[in-house]
This record gives sequence, structure tokens and C-alpha cells, in this order.
Amino acid sequence: MKKTNLTKGRLQQVADKIFSLLMILTGIFLISIPIVLWDFLITEGQFKPTIRPYYPLYHGSFLIGGIIIAILGIFGLIKRFNNTESQGNFLNNYILPLLGIIVAVGVCMIGYEVYTTTEYLAADNLYLLVLSAPVLGVLLFLLLIPASVSTIISSIRKNPISRASRRAVASSLVIIGMGATIGAVLTLPPDAKAKPFPSDLPFKKVLYAQGNSGYNTFKIPTMITAPNGTILSFAEARTDHKDDWSKTDIVLRKSYNKGTTWTPLEVLVKEGNKVIGNACPVTDRNTGFIWLIFCKQNDTVWKMHSRDNGETWSKPIEITKSVKLSNWTWYATGPNHGIQLKDGTLIIPADHIVNRKMQGHVIYSKDGGETWKLGGTIPTGEEGALVELDNGDLYINIRPVKPGYRVTAISKDKGLTWLPYTYDKMLPDPAVQGSLIKIKKPGGSLYLFTNPADTLHREKMTVRLSRDECKTWSESRVLYSGLASYSAISLIDSKNDTIGSIFERGANFYAEEIVFVRFPLSYLDK
Repeated sequence: MKKTNLTKGRLQQVADKIFSLLMILTGIFLISIPIVLWDFLITEGQFKPTIRPYYPLYHGSFLIGGIIIAILGIFGLIKRFNNTESQGNFLNNYILPLLGIIVAVGVCMIGYEVYTTTEYLAADNLYLLVLSAPVLGVLLFLLLIPASVSTIISSIRKNPISRASRRAVASSLVIIGMGATIGAVLTLPPDAKAKPFPSDLPFKKVLYAQGNSGYNTFKIPTMITAPNGTILSFAEARTDHKDDWSKTDIVLRKSYNKGTTWTPLEVLVKEGNKVIGNACPVTDRNTGFIWLIFCKQNDTVWKMHSRDNGETWSKPIEITKSVKLSNWTWYATGPNHGIQLKDGTLIIPADHIVNRKMQGHVIYSKDGGETWKLGGTIPTGEEGALVELDNGDLYINIRPVKPGYRVTAISKDKGLTWLPYTYDKMLPDPAVQGSLIKIKKPGGSLYLFTNPADTLHREKMTVRLSRDECKTWSESRVLYSGLASYSAISLIDSKNDTIGSIFERGANFYAEEIVFVRFPLSYLDK
């Protein structure tokens, strides 16, 4: 009997040490999150909570929670145990262990789902943040499940319960407190102030703002200048909330005087509770038709056109079968303008997911928009922007899957195939859509590009100029230094080299409104 009790005592001591070491490891891991990812979570950008004075609570929940769990583990490691410990009470013997099991299983499930659904998008610090979810889940599972089960079994058998086990299952209360604190911070009202536009920006006007016409949020702007000079500004109008899967309509506003005044909002495409978006217009200079290619539910692809510079539009016609492969899942056109090549071919940038991998591609029409076919694929990236270079090559500039720099590629056969892609280290990008146009000049075309010029956060909306076929970008101006995201750019007056751009911007969220700005080409020389 003594030998049996001695063996049980040694096993309990080993279990106590394991629980204590796991608690220390879990605590250190939690403490490291706000330290290692401080800049990623605290500075302005897409993936952090909105800017507010409650950040100490957000980061402190990780820091203090980790410290508490680590201290509990240290106490358990240095404390000598014996078999005369009290049985505790109902809370310690049953409620806390059951709570620990629930928390451990729940955190593991959440961690696994977060990782599997976002791993293909993650990079740099974001990858570490995503990876921390399953790692933390496994640590908590190993800590809480055995400790909770052994505590319940010991209570049923009326055996002494080690203090290490109690401390381990008590960690679940600490974790719940952390979650409640983080949740409270995220639901508190935002209070950041919008940054000012550059003082020398000639003209700016809000086109769409949260709450307008009963819509929650407007996102994904695109713009094109019709043959008669009318500016068409398209956007996604999201009804229920600001996220991608809210009920969404395509809306339009027009300007007949180079952006000074705009027509009231009109709903161009809507269908029940469906997500209708990714509008991508292109003008056929041979017929004057403006074609609009768009998606429903990011699954099916549709076309419609206007014969009168955007005043009236045809009924949508589905073209999915001719432009989407059967093994592709998620699909998006644009959301940028398309282009027309010298030979009259219309080309639209698009992207898709195949085997959980994002890829870019193009679709094209050689008969004035009547039929559309699938072009070549770029084996990475998302939303793209196109121009035809003066030498006839097709250049595509693509949103990277991971924050960092823009992806670029060249096609020698009008988009049917693409040469190996490269990253343009002159174009920082936080994994967001950008816009590109070509301005023809006698001495060589100019190219303008807009995006939030940062390698991590959606901020600093910038316009850049290239004079050498998009090889380098010699001039640039920041149009808005605060939070900013999707954009569109267009030459709205070719005689006077007047440029128009629309983009998302905000203070607490990067798409609180869509603004139109206007400036001369010479603005980039300052």
C-alpha cells in the first residue's frame, strides 16, 4: 500500500510540475503577444482595433492575463505538495474544471478556424498574429483539459486535489476575463478625428458617406470618364453592415462638369439580399459603349452596357461559363476600370481562388463586348490594374496576397499568357486594390498609379507618376495621410491634363466615406 501511495504521490508531483510549466509557458506566450506585435496592433491601419484611448485595456488584457497565469504556474512549481490538501468546495471541484474544459475546447476550435480560413492571406506580423491563435489553443488545451479532468475525478473519488490542478483550471477565469476586456474595448465608441487633406489640394468633395440613402457603408469605388466627358463614379452600397458579405447594391453618381457637382445617387444593380459588386467599367472607343462587368455573390459574372454615356443601361446578362473555370470558387472582377488595346480588344482584370490560393487573371472581348473569354492567369495576387505599354506589351499591377509590395507582370500576347511576376519595391502596399491609368504624350506616355502607400497599414493614399513604362516611379504626392483604402483614378480633361481620383478614407475606419479629388498633372511636380 505504501508503495502504491508513493507511486501515486510521484505521479501527482510529475503532473503538478507539468501543469505548472504549461501555465508558465502559456503566460509567457500571452505576455509576448502585445510585445512582439505592438506596432502591428497599436499603429493606424487595417488589422488593429479602431483608434481610441482604451488601448491600454486591450493590450493590458494580454499582458496582465499572461502575468497572472505565469505567476500561478510559478507558485505551483515551487510549492511542495502533500496528500493532506483539503477537498476544496463545489466551485473548485466541479464548476471551475467544467469551465476549463469548455474554454480549452472552444479556444482550440476558434484558433483552428481562424488559422485555416486566413492562413493563405497572412504575412509578416499578421501571420504571427494568426498563427498565435492555434498555438494558444493547443497550450490551453494541454493545460486545462488534463487538469480539469483530474480535478473532477479526484473530487468524485474523494482524493486530495493538487493546488497545481486548481490553479490550472482557474486559468479559465483569467482567459474569460481577458476576452471580456478585449470585447468591451472593441465595442466602445470610436473617437478618432479625421486627418486634414493637403492644404494645396485644389478640389475635394465627399461623394458617398456612411448612412447616405439608408446604406450602412459605401466601399469599392471605381471611376471612368465617358467619351462625352461625363464622369461615372460607381461604388458598392452595403445595407446591413460594412463587411464584404452584407447585402450589397451597385450605385452610381455622375458629374457633367469635371467633378464640381454630382447627380443624386442612383441604384444601378440590386437583387434581393444578394451581394452585387466588383463593378469594372470599360469604354469601347469604336462604338462609344460603356461596358460594366460585375459579380453576384462573388460567384457568377455578369455584363451590362450603356449606349448613352451612362444615362441608361441594358439589362444584365450572365457570362460566367465563358470566363470561369469549374474548379474556381470565389471570383471577383476589377474592381477597377478595364482597358481597350490598340487592336480594339477589351480587357478586364479579375481574380479568383483555386485550391484556397488567390490568383489574378484577365478576361477579354474581341467583338466589342458581345462575347467574353478567359485570358491568362498570374499565379498569385488579387485585384489588378492594367495598361497597354507603348511597345504593345500588357502590364498588370496586382494587389499582393500578403502585405508588402505590389505584384507586377508583363504579357507579350495581349494577356493570353504572362511572364513570371515580380514585386515592385518602389510600390509599397498593405494588400489592397490600386488603380492605374495611361496618359498618351508625343514624347512617351505617362502612367499614374494610386494606392495606400504603406507595407502594412491601409493609410497614406498616394498618387505616383512613371515616365518609363512603369519601370520606376519618379514623382509622388500624398492625397490623404490618414486611413485610406480602395481607389480609382481617371483623366477627366485631356486638354488640360486634369486628373480625378476617388478613394475610401476615414478616421476610425478606412472607408467611412468615398471622396473625389481633382488636381492638374503638374501637381505631382511640386
